[in-house]
Formats: sequence, structure tokens, C-alpha cells
Amino acid sequence: MNKIAIFALFLSFFSFSSCDVLQGIANEALSEPSLSEIGQGLKEALKNGISKGADALSQRDGYFKSAYKILLPADVRKVTDKLKNVPGFSNLENELLEK
Repeated sequence: MNKIAIFALFLSFFSFSSCDVLQGIANEALSEPSLSEIGQGLKEALKNGISKGADALSQRDGYFKSAYKILLPADVRKVTDKLKNVPGFSNLENELLEK
């Protein structure tokens, strides 16, 4: 019986002290972030997004085969459309875009 009482006392001591620790962590987690923390989070998100985007677009045909493809200006497209009928220039627009 003595051992059970000592064990119960020992267990309650650790459970109450751990509740304080958990309560402190919970209060810290529930508190609103400061402006500097928000700023740091936004900076890190932008840095990650820019890094991943630049890596994807810098691959071979990254711009050419993506939604961010840089098209030729309208004036240049008029010229390439006319040159498509000339032998050897059928794929001129794609060649220019790739380069």
C-alpha cells in the first residue's frame, strides 16, 4: 500500500509540473505573431517561391514549354507568319522563341 501511495504522489507531482509546461507552450502557440515575425514569414515565403520558380524556369525549355512563355511582339509575328510559307522558315517562330 505504501508503494502505491508513493507512486501516486510521484505521478501526480510530474503530471502537475508537466501541465504548467504544456500550458506555457499552448499560451505561446495561441498568441498572435508580432509584426516582425509576420514580416520574416513573408520574406521566407517569397524567397522560397522565387527560388523554386527560378529553378523551374531555368531548366531546358523552361519558358518555352510553360505558361510563362514569352511570346514575340505582334509586329514580329506578322513577319514570321509571312516567312512560314518560304521553304526553310516553317518553324521560325518556335526557333526564335527557344533562343
